[in-house]
Amino acid sequence: MERDSVERESREKETKILSVNRQLEELQDRLAESDRLRSQQQRELDSYANSQDDVGKNVCCLALSVSLVKFLTFINLFVALLVFLVSLLCLMFT
Repeated sequence: MERDSVERESREKETKILSVNRQLEELQDRLAESDRLRSQQQRELDSYANSQDDVGKNVCCLALSVSLVKFLTFINLFVALLVFLVSLLCLMFT
């Protein structure tokens, strides 16, 4: 009876770990994609800023603001990853 309980508990923990690993992989993929997009946009913005006159530079400031919003999205993904890792650690020690 006790052995069955231990085995069941072990399977449940293994299932949780597999689920958490899958979530971690998804977050890492999202983070990598977000970072790739941010880098691409930064290159485009830099290129654009270097080729504009004063009026164009005002437009560039607007574009920079858009990039900042996208960067903050990247930061949000990073925070989500950290929360996930803390959850994983809690799972491991329960």
